[in-house]
Amino acid sequence: MTLKRKHPVVLSILFLLGAFVIAACSQEEADEQPHIETVNATPVTAVETDRTISVSGSIHPETKVTVGFLVAGKIQDVAVRVGDPVEKGQVMARLDPTDYKSGLQIAEAKYVEIQSEYDRLTRLHNKGSITPSDYSKIVAGRAQAEANYRIYKKKVADTVLVSPVSGIVSRKRVEPGEVVDQGNPCFTVVNISTVEARMAVPESEINLVALGQKARVTVSALEAGPFDGTVARISPVADPLTRTFTATIVLSNPGLIIRPGMIALSEIDIEKKVHLLTIPGAAIIRDPDNLFHVFVVDPQTKTVSRKRVTLSSVAGAEVMVETGLSKGDLVVTAGQEKLTDGMTVMINREGLGQ
Repeated sequence: MTLKRKHPVVLSILFLLGAFVIAACSQEEADEQPHIETVNATPVTAVETDRTISVSGSIHPETKVTVGFLVAGKIQDVAVRVGDPVEKGQVMARLDPTDYKSGLQIAEAKYVEIQSEYDRLTRLHNKGSITPSDYSKIVAGRAQAEANYRIYKKKVADTVLVSPVSGIVSRKRVEPGEVVDQGNPCFTVVNISTVEARMAVPESEINLVALGQKARVTVSALEAGPFDGTVARISPVADPLTRTFTATIVLSNPGLIIRPGMIALSEIDIEKKVHLLTIPGAAIIRDPDNLFHVFVVDPQTKTVSRKRVTLSSVAGAEVMVETGLSKGDLVVTAGQEKLTDGMTVMINREGLGQ
């Protein structure tokens, strides 16, 4: 009788244990189910574009002239300062002309005296009253006096220094009262209405660069740009230290905002079509080592794999990829921050192709 009373209790306990085991197994099976993330994805596309060479260098003036006096003397006044714009023929400085004007007066008086004697002897020579040798002496003396007069006249004019070109004064080396020698550099004038970007081209790419090729120059110090230019000169000899060749790109300088010495980057169009792969910039992941990666979805297994990529350039929201992907690869463009290599994903149909 005691056993019969206990039997229902045992059955109840066994039932509860069985339910617990079943629930535990069900939970274990649920835990074993892989977590699935929903992502946006887009296929890798191929585009045909002009191949370019990216090079760096610096800005130089197209015209740079160092000027000085053609005669020696003491600086009387200086008319320009560094940064001043000058026109061709504009006075920049003057020397004290006193000594040269005195020399000119002496030369002029001598020339007038010889000219008068020359006129008198010419009349006699025409009448046959003097010998040819005497007349030859006065002719030579007149020529010498005239040349000396012209020399001093030019020396007086050379005491005024004028700019040989239009431009901007970039350097001033003299002050009033200084004594300068003939040919001593006094000013440097640069014309920057047109400037040159002198770019260092690696020897492995110099054969791709040719005269007349178009280029786009970006000056890092300026918000404006890029500026359009043309390859005007190519150095025939490499720099012995860097093993690079200099390609000179000429570009206009509206507003004179591009200044000599600024660092420049340039892309030279080498007139050769290349096929590049593009993906949205949103697909790119940068790791702490500044390496770039993307997650690629396997359309069969719906799993993702992490792939390292090499980038070449950026065009708007698209990124050009050199290595790491193939045309048609499905790259994740949203939700990749939650992914790990080998994870199963579900592609958001509304985000497919975005």
